[in-house]
Amino acid sequence: MLTTAIATSLTLNAQSLRDCPIPVGPITEMAYTPLHTQFCVWAPTAQAARVKLYDADLGGNQVGEFDLLPKSDGTWQQTVLGNFRGRFYTFQVQVGGKWLDETPGIFAKAVGANGKRAQVIDMRTTDPEGWESDRRPLLDAFSDVVVYELHHRDFSLCGQSGIRNKGKFLALTEQGTKNAAGMSTGLDHL
Repeated sequence: MLTTAIATSLTLNAQSLRDCPIPVGPITEMAYTPLHTQFCVWAPTAQAARVKLYDADLGGNQVGEFDLLPKSDGTWQQTVLGNFRGRFYTFQVQVGGKWLDETPGIFAKAVGANGKRAQVIDMRTTDPEGWESDRRPLLDAFSDVVVYELHHRDFSLCGQSGIRNKGKFLALTEQGTKNAAGMSTGLDHL
């Protein structure tokens, strides 16, 4: 296979990831148009790579499989003709003669259930109404921003929290919750 021969010549000199070529600029993993979709994955140690297309995010039928072509920067690319909007895709690479598990890729713009497959989407159709006129609040300094990250289930699951909807998203809507000692819990605590 010509693709394998080209790939072998590109990757034989790489003894570790430090020796691998690195693309200049961002990698666009999936670029959709109604006429075609371009796919790209960085896999400099692979001997072969392919993209698989599915009609569902889990299960479903595979609707296509396409070999990716190696580039000198360690990426593998292919333009697939047809309108694949709404379909799901995975990448699969061959390393050391073995095909590795399928992956949605690390630059996926959208994924299906449990992140198993990425989705071909048209980013121009994803903005909610009024998005183009939305503006963030003005800040005098970035240090004025307070960002919280929490796991909603862990945040509301305690049996003594006074929260009715423990472990559910609704727990984040409850106000006035208190523990047995009368201390604020939930969002009031936060």
